[in-house]
Amino acid sequence: MNPVPFVDRAVVRDRLRGHLTRARNGAGRLVLFAGEPGIGKTRTAEEIASIARAVGFRTLQSDALETEAAPAFWPWTQILRCAIASFDRAILCRVAGPAAVDIAAMAPEMPLAAGETPSCDEGESARSRVFESVVQLLLGLSAITPLLLIFDDLHVADADSLLLLQFLAPRLRTAAILVIGTYRDVDVRREHALASTLANLARESHCERLELRGLEVSAVESIMEAVAGIRPSAALAAMVRSMGDGNPFFVRECTAFVVDEGDLGDALDDGELSLRLPQSLPDVIGRRLNTLSTDCNEMLRSASAFGGGFTALLLQRVCGDVERNRVMEWIDEALAAQMLVESGDSPGHYRFSHALVRQTLYLELSTPQRVRLHRQIGRVLETFYGARPDEHLTELAHHFVQAVPVGEIERAVSYCVNAGRRAHRQYAYEEEARHYERALELLELDSNADGTRRCELVLALGEMLMTAGDHVRGRSCLREAADLSQALGRWDLFGRAVMSHDPC
Repeated sequence: MNPVPFVDRAVVRDRLRGHLTRARNGAGRLVLFAGEPGIGKTRTAEEIASIARAVGFRTLQSDALETEAAPAFWPWTQILRCAIASFDRAILCRVAGPAAVDIAAMAPEMPLAAGETPSCDEGESARSRVFESVVQLLLGLSAITPLLLIFDDLHVADADSLLLLQFLAPRLRTAAILVIGTYRDVDVRREHALASTLANLARESHCERLELRGLEVSAVESIMEAVAGIRPSAALAAMVRSMGDGNPFFVRECTAFVVDEGDLGDALDDGELSLRLPQSLPDVIGRRLNTLSTDCNEMLRSASAFGGGFTALLLQRVCGDVERNRVMEWIDEALAAQMLVESGDSPGHYRFSHALVRQTLYLELSTPQRVRLHRQIGRVLETFYGARPDEHLTELAHHFVQAVPVGEIERAVSYCVNAGRRAHRQYAYEEEARHYERALELLELDSNADGTRRCELVLALGEMLMTAGDHVRGRSCLREAADLSQALGRWDLFGRAVMSHDPC
C-alpha cells in the first residue's frame, strides 16, 4: 500500500502553524484534537510535528496503550524518556538540579548526581512537588529550544497523568511549549476521568479543542489515488465518502479492499459496486483481514490480547511454541498488508497499524478464548520479565485479572497489590487506589479468601486515601478495616485503623 497523503486539514494546519509561532515567542498553548476512531487525529498531530521540527522545535511524544496494561504515568514516562534521549546529560542535570530525583520516579533513566536519593515524603504535598519538578524541567528545556509535546489517545490515559497535564496547563501561557493531545470523543462519558480534565482545561483561555470531521470528496479522491495508483471517478469517491462519512481510515482500507479484489478501473463500471463495498469500519477491516491466510489471522487474534507491542519471541511462546520461522512468515504477511507495523524506536518490536485493527481482532475472540489467551500471555510475561517485573506489574495484573475465570485469582490479587505499591512509590495515588479496589473486588469472588488479607487491603486503601487527602473515602475504609480487624481479633490492625482515622 502506498503512503497516504495528508489532505483536507489546511485550516487546522494553518491554525497550528500560528500556535507554533506564538509558542516559539513564549506564548504556549494546549490544543486537543477530538474525533471518532480513524478520523486522523494521530496523523494530524504527526503532520504538525513535522512542521514543528522544521522550524526548530524539539518534539516529545507519547503513545498510550489501548488497555489497562499501562503503568501509572505512562504517557509522561514516554515524554520524559524522549527528553532524556534528546538532550545532553549535562543540560538535563543543570536544568533539573535537585529535582532530578523526583523526575526519576517516573523515568528511571533520568541522570542523577552522585549521592542523590529519593525523598521519603508522601501525600498531596509530595505529589505536588513531583509535578512541579516535571514542569520545571520542561520549562527549563523550552528556554533552550522550543518544545512540542504530543499526548496521543488521552481517553485511555490514567487519572494521575491527566492531573499532571492539568498542572502543566496554566504554566504554558509564558512558555515556549505547544502541547497537542488527541482523544476519541465518543469514548468520553460523564464519569470518565478525561471528562473532568476537559472541563477544567476549558476554563483556560489558552487551551482549545478542535473537532476533526470527515473528509470532502476531493480529499477522498486523493487518498484513493495514493493507495490504488490511479485516480478514481468522482462517483466512486463520492460513494466511498458517503459510506464512511469521509473517515480517512475507512477510505484507505476500503480502497485497499477494492484493489485486493481486482483492478480499480473495473470497479468503476460495476453497477452493483455499492452492494459489494464494505459498509462500516469493522466490515472493511474484516474484509481486509480475510485476504490474509488463516494462520496469519490466528496469529493476529492472539497478538490482539497483548494490548500494546510485542516481539516475535513473545508471540511464538503465546502461540504454543510454533517454529520461529513460521511466526516470522505470518508477521511478514501482516506487515505487507499493513495490519502490523514495526515500532520505529524498538527494532524487532511490532504493534498494530491502528487501534481499530486490534479492536476488531480482539472482539472476534470468544470469551473463553480471551480468558485463556490472557492467562497464557501472563505466564509467558512472568517468565520473560523474570525477577525484575517492577515496571511491568500493571501489565501482569491486567492479564491475570482477565484470566480470573480460569483460576488465576491469587496471581491477579498479588499483582494488583504490588502494582498499587509501585504506584504509591511514584505518587500515583489515583492508580494505587484503582489497583487496591480491583484486588478487593477479586477477593469477593474467592470463597476461600483469607479474612486477614482483605482487612489488610482495606486498611492499606484507607491509609492511602488519607495520605492523598481524600478523607471522606479514607475514613470510610478505615472504619471498615476497624470492624474487620476487631472481628478477627487482630488488635494490631485495629490500632492502625484507629490511629490512621484520627491521627494525632
